[in-house]
Parts: sequence; structure tokens; C-alpha cells
Amino acid sequence: MESILIISPSGTINPDYIEGAAKRLRSWGYKVKVSPHAFGEYGRFSGTDEERLADLQAALQDPSVDAILCTRGGYGLQRIIDKVDLSSLNVNRPTLIGFSDITALHQLYALSSLNVNRSTLHGLMCKHIATLPEDSRALQLFRRALACEPITYTLPAHPLNRFGEAQVDDPVLLLRCHLVVGRQAEAPAEDVRAHVDAGAGDVGVAAAAAVAFGGDEGMGAI
Repeated sequence: MESILIISPSGTINPDYIEGAAKRLRSWGYKVKVSPHAFGEYGRFSGTDEERLADLQAALQDPSVDAILCTRGGYGLQRIIDKVDLSSLNVNRPTLIGFSDITALHQLYALSSLNVNRSTLHGLMCKHIATLPEDSRALQLFRRALACEPITYTLPAHPLNRFGEAQVDDPVLLLRCHLVVGRQAEAPAEDVRAHVDAGAGDVGVAAAAAVAFGGDEGMGAI
């Protein structure tokens, strides 16, 4: 991976976070470009639906782009996700990076019948990339993930862990349910279930969270 394009398919964002993220990524050796409407503001969004879709579509089709970094989540991508065309993906099959509202784009890749065959990273976005200390665990894990370096997690088992079934009320899981079953179907929180293996040595869902956020220090406002 050499080149990263920064886009804002959802909410508007403080320009300092975009500039700070671009500066840090360049310091790591990546070529960074910023889409035309990434700094924009249209109400709560970074641009009109048409502008944000145009930026996203151009990023997917740009043969010089290895990865697409979304500036932030929040809300907005779901308004245009049905109009995204993956049939003209560039030959590099750009890696997608982001979380929250950006989960819709990860899911589109996963559900595509085009055999996208490219990993996506449910990971840090511009605010955290720009503001976390260089030696923070979250940032270092993110940097290793970008470089496709192996990452190993060891999470000690808690003495009170038990195997069982748990109800998970999670907006991202609900988003995925709606994307899978369609807009006309309802997926209330009480119907979303997750089976969590909590035995000794099991990493489970925690590993997925760790690669995205690197622990509590990576969490925060989107």
C-alpha cells in the first residue's frame, strides 16, 4: 500500500483533523490525497448527497488509490449507499478504512457479487490519527495494520467468564442487520443476538475491537 485518498462520505469534520491525519500518514511514508469535498460543509454533512457520492465514486475508480480513508462517521453514508457502483472498481481494489457510519461501506464490499477480494479495516479515522500520541497503542496497531504486518492479541481470561448467550444492543450491528435484510424489514435491538465465547484464551469479538481501536485509548467521539 502506497497511496491513501481521504474522503468525507458522511458528516462534516474539523479541517484540522484532516490536515493532521494527512501530515502523520505522510510522515509514515504514504502518498496522501484529499477529495474535493472532504473539507466541505452542508448542514451536518460534508457536502450534498450528490457531492459526497461523486467523491466516493471517484475514489473507488481511481487506479492510483490503494486505500480510502474516511474522515469520520456519524450519519450520511447510508443516504447514498444504494447509489454506489462497484462495477467499475479500479484494479487495485482499494482498501476501505473507517468505522461507525462507514460500516455500511464495509458491508457493501462484503455483500458485493463482484468478488471484491480486498480487505477492509474497521479502524481509526482522521481525528484519532491526527491527535493520538505517536506511541499510543491504538495508533501503533493501526500503523501496523496499514503496513499489513501481523498483529497478535493476548487477552487474559477473567475469572468470572462464562460460556453463554448475550443480548447485544449495538447501533453498528443494527446497521448491518438493516443492510442485510433490506430497508423494509425491521431489526429491533431485542432481536439482535450475539453468541460470545468467553473461555480462557478466547479472543472473540474483543480482537476485532482491538484492531479498530487498540483499547480504550482509541475510543471517543467520531
